[in-house]
Amino acid sequence: MLKRELCLSQTETGYRASFFAMASDCEVLIESDSWAVASQIGGLVAEEVWRLQDKYSRYQPESWLSQLNQSSGQWCSLDSETAGLFDFIDQIYDLSNGLFDPTSGILRRVWLFDGQHSIPDQSEVEPLLSSIGWREVKRTADKIKLPKGFELDLGGLVKEWAADKALAMLQAASLNEPVLINLGGDLRVSGPRKNRQPWSVGVRDPLKENSTVQVALSQGGIATSGDEHRFIEYQGKRYGHLLNPKTGWPIPDAPRSATVAAPTCLLSGVLSSLALLKGGEATSFLKDQNVLHWVQNA
Repeated sequence: MLKRELCLSQTETGYRASFFAMASDCEVLIESDSWAVASQIGGLVAEEVWRLQDKYSRYQPESWLSQLNQSSGQWCSLDSETAGLFDFIDQIYDLSNGLFDPTSGILRRVWLFDGQHSIPDQSEVEPLLSSIGWREVKRTADKIKLPKGFELDLGGLVKEWAADKALAMLQAASLNEPVLINLGGDLRVSGPRKNRQPWSVGVRDPLKENSTVQVALSQGGIATSGDEHRFIEYQGKRYGHLLNPKTGWPIPDAPRSATVAAPTCLLSGVLSSLALLKGGEATSFLKDQNVLHWVQNA
């Protein structure tokens, strides 16, 4: 079991609750005069994020997702929480014309993005394509079955979803102090700060070292997708980590990053990922979605 700690420290306007989850440094900024209330808020957020990590991590053998991926074509139980997420994935899959596909994570077997300076051969990529296809996954109201050889990877959704669910949990508990939930750069705010001013958040510019753009956020969420840390440089060409599930290769002409502010963190994350999957059409795609966005091209 991973060691889990929550650190609560005081700030000028309240408290900061810090913890580690989903391979990210996480924090909750809480504008409250009460240490006890801040501790309760930080604890509830951390526990919810850890719960979702335990359920959907592909790295934890005992997680529900790992058990599903090892089910070898057998039917597995499906609860209402996960069914709702999969209904949302259905919509994203259609919106992206199949480019957003949670079964495509199997391509990480040959695309490692771990600092190597080589790319896979087409003969390595091609056999994996037959194990990709969201529409091949069978579902009923309470059961799910993956075809043999298939896997699901929900890494592109769960962190953003966790930020939204954690905030909903606080609201359900009538803990209404102003908060900003930051899960490794994916943000969700409860509303304006106590002084009715927006939160000021920094969005990193991948093209300029140590450079950020300050964004005022009063509601909803903000998320960034990009290849700042996950890419391959090979023979003078840069290959980003978002892969086309239809070809098994990186999206050509994709921006270096796309940041989106939207009513929820989940929607922000999905739209930023879809923008990169749109390649050279990223900016026009986000304009059509009528959301605030910042696109950094190479």
